[in-house]
Amino acid sequence: MTAWGGLINAFEEAQVRAGATEATGTSGQTYVKAILEEFGWAVVPNPEHDLGTDLWISPRDARRIDLGLMLGAQVKNGESWFSEAHVRDSRNGWWHRNDHAHFDYWTGHVVPHILVLRNPTLRQAYWVHVNRNAVERTGKNGKIFVPEDQVLDASALSALVDIAAAAKPAPRWAGSVWNGDSDLASADVLRRALLAPRLVAPHPNAGVRALQAPQAIALLAAGRFGEFDRYGLLEEDSTRTGWAWELFAALTTFVSSGAVDALRACTRSAPEPYEQVAATIALSAALAEHGAYDEALEIVRETLDSDRSTAVDHAWLQVHQARCLAELGEPAAAIELAVSVQAIPKVLPHDVTAAAIAGSGAALVFRASNLFKGDVATTITASDTETSWWNAQATSWGLNSVFKESFRRWTRNDNEIVIGNSKPTGRLRGVSLVEGFTALHDSWRHTTSLLAKWELMSTKLGVDDASGCLTDLRRAGDSKAVAAAVAHLIEAGPAIAVRQSAELIDLDRATHTEAGASLELLTQGADVLRTSTADAAARWAMRSPDELSIWKQRVRPSLIVERRQADLLKALLPVVSPDIRSLVRAYLVALPQLGDQRSANAWAKVIGAVPEGEWTTAQVDALLHRAGDHWELEHAIKAIGVQRNPTWRAANNDALRSGSIDALTWVGSISNVPREAVAPLVTGLAHSIRGRLATVRSGVYPLYAGFDPGRALVLLNTHFPDNPDWDPVIELLTEPLADNHLLDETIQTIEWNADRIGDSTRAQLLDALTTVLQRKPLSALLSRGGDPRPAATSAIDALAPAPTPLTQWLTVRDRQGRQKMIFNLARRADPDDTNTLVTLATDPDPRIRAAVAGALSYWITKDVSATTATETLLQLLADDGTLLARHVVSCWPDRPDQRVRPLAQILVSHPSAVVRAAANHVLDATQ
Repeated sequence: MTAWGGLINAFEEAQVRAGATEATGTSGQTYVKAILEEFGWAVVPNPEHDLGTDLWISPRDARRIDLGLMLGAQVKNGESWFSEAHVRDSRNGWWHRNDHAHFDYWTGHVVPHILVLRNPTLRQAYWVHVNRNAVERTGKNGKIFVPEDQVLDASALSALVDIAAAAKPAPRWAGSVWNGDSDLASADVLRRALLAPRLVAPHPNAGVRALQAPQAIALLAAGRFGEFDRYGLLEEDSTRTGWAWELFAALTTFVSSGAVDALRACTRSAPEPYEQVAATIALSAALAEHGAYDEALEIVRETLDSDRSTAVDHAWLQVHQARCLAELGEPAAAIELAVSVQAIPKVLPHDVTAAAIAGSGAALVFRASNLFKGDVATTITASDTETSWWNAQATSWGLNSVFKESFRRWTRNDNEIVIGNSKPTGRLRGVSLVEGFTALHDSWRHTTSLLAKWELMSTKLGVDDASGCLTDLRRAGDSKAVAAAVAHLIEAGPAIAVRQSAELIDLDRATHTEAGASLELLTQGADVLRTSTADAAARWAMRSPDELSIWKQRVRPSLIVERRQADLLKALLPVVSPDIRSLVRAYLVALPQLGDQRSANAWAKVIGAVPEGEWTTAQVDALLHRAGDHWELEHAIKAIGVQRNPTWRAANNDALRSGSIDALTWVGSISNVPREAVAPLVTGLAHSIRGRLATVRSGVYPLYAGFDPGRALVLLNTHFPDNPDWDPVIELLTEPLADNHLLDETIQTIEWNADRIGDSTRAQLLDALTTVLQRKPLSALLSRGGDPRPAATSAIDALAPAPTPLTQWLTVRDRQGRQKMIFNLARRADPDDTNTLVTLATDPDPRIRAAVAGALSYWITKDVSATTATETLLQLLADDGTLLARHVVSCWPDRPDQRVRPLAQILVSHPSAVVRAAANHVLDATQ
């Protein structure tokens, strides 16, 4: 054999006969490497592992995006490592023993380490995190327990990520407001500018003169609009080029006008993945402010499908996707996405935006859970982040600015020097922007509501601005604020703003947040809606139970939809077209059996709101043949039967003639009572009143329901004055133990019918009502329904209106007192009071002006100072609310004459459907 041949044989022998230990070890490493690489993790062998690092492992997320983390692994392959079985804390496993040098190396390394034991026979590997708490010292050596249930497979990935992330120190953010974060990678700076703007925008006293685009975006996101001029951001600058400046301009346009087209363009032109994510998030948040969650979802999904974003940007997109899904009726999918982002802060503890995103996800899981039954503790813990604290601080600054501005306006201190040119709500707007960018939905709702309320009450707004504020309240889901704002705008104006905002509502596409507030706006604002808007809402309210069930499954409303459905239909009836009213009547006739009291009560009100003359004979017969309904609905139907069905009306009249008080319930107007029934009814009512008085004298105070006998007797006495019986009424008023529950309706009916009461009876009633004024209130235990003395005062004023000098008006500050004085003047109908009413017509309180308008309208019908009253009313009717006009028409008689025709000609085009109907009635009757 040649020397060369011998060398070859020696080399081949060396290859074949490599050490058995090395072969065993490398096969274990290869196995572990293959397992982790199967899940997309990066695994690199360590060629220099004398002290115990076989592999360097870089965890990745499910999309194979590197998380910037690292693990070291020591792999022990062979059955001999499983020889020392042990049970510890009810867990099976094995002890692994090694010397202190190895354990110290693993536990002291800057990179966390795991130990992997691989059983080649079972082809299974088990792992344990090697840390100081897990290692037990045993003299010169140590040992660590490797649990059998910690298998190295897919179930281990999350725990291994947590171990790798725990070694990464979280930064300290103290002092972060001053210089911003100048060391950020470009892929992170835009995200922080939108989610944590204080880290990017410079402090105003930092001496920075020129801003980079991300700093300008952060300044905008912080709501520091008043500083734009300081940095020249309000001027054209040819040096501001590049995509980031385009994004700043698009965001500025959105904040100032609400337009989103420029943001759409930015999503299409973004050159880098992280820039596309930032633009997508900004557009998604902007679309959410417009209630366009379906479009926002599509935009976010497109960017997610491109699959080019980093782990934290991917999570950011996912919480926005989850927000949209929760609003569009897919809570399960939303929860799954929101849960998936919870690990991001562990992976990236150095990134404050990761915690913000996870916090938003936790809050979303809570609100998307059934009836908000999410884990409160987890939600609060996850939401307690640096960004939430910074938002709270910014909110505090914003509210402080609003308070200072409110005080300045109250003091009318227009000469105060105000630094900067931003609105006092700038900081709050910044908070709402950041909350939108973070997809922190409930917080965004709260801040958006605050901003809208401030704008509504801060100044006298035009129609467009008031409509915009009302829409913001609705999209924020603040139903109570919507109801209050609608009432105020309808009362004081501009009422057209309610109509304009309502025209943006599509109940078929309502989201979870806005559904209740949308129903509230349509119901409370029904009187000023266009007929087309009212018709569309009424069609929705006449949905079948199956259709409504589908709607509820999608919207998940936090309200009793069937009750709101009935309330809405009742409110819309005076406004809808004749064709829709016809459909409503047919819908009511076809209602399923309603045995539930709550549903019966709601639909009874709708039936009662239909004008009696519109029911057809067939519809009345169909209603009267219903069976199994709750008594409240039966009563509403019976009232229609008495009015429209001769047989039912005859039977009710017979009951009236027999003295049945219950029969008065169905009679409608008291004038419908047959004259021959008056005497037995008066006798029956007197007996009922005295029976109630005997009961309270015995110390029993029952709650009575149904027709009040005192009120009924006053009505009969005033409308059929031939044979009245006032003695029971006098006894009721002078009984010391009679509480407001027994007195209230009787006293009010005396006030409303004072002009029908003769002089001798008037004197008796005045004496009796005076005893009510002199009576000490009953104890809280006995008194129910309040204090009867204010009502008694009003009734006395009605019975004996006294002159009220103009100087006395100046001393009456409260609204109720001034209204009572106006009613007093109206009843007196004295032309000498004309100047007083004209003066009060300039009162800044819309309710006082409305009371004056009602008084003047009443005077016109009585031909009292009609010319002056008409001229004054024509000026008052320029008011852009509806309360004043409604007071005017409420005083017109059922049989109008020419005296109110000039007013009717103006009011025929009024925004209020009720006012228009009254005006048309006058014009038709006076042609």
